[in-house]
Amino acid sequence: MGALDVGVGWCSSWRAELVNAALNLDTREVPRPIAEGLCSDVVKKRGQQCATFYSAVTRKKRGSKYGSLASR
Repeated sequence: MGALDVGVGWCSSWRAELVNAALNLDTREVPRPIAEGLCSDVVKKRGQQCATFYSAVTRKKRGSKYGSLASR
């Protein structure tokens, strides 16, 4: 079981250490891609300080305002 297997399946949130391993970055370079993802609303976070988990934001397609009634 590798470091990347932890974020797949039952748990889709990753800690900064797993992001570091996935991107093959130096530890000092990890905050920048995380901050860019948070600013562009691609990544969301939960937790505080050392216990922070990062996960991808899933975007649902929006239908019309009235749902299936608009197609009738």
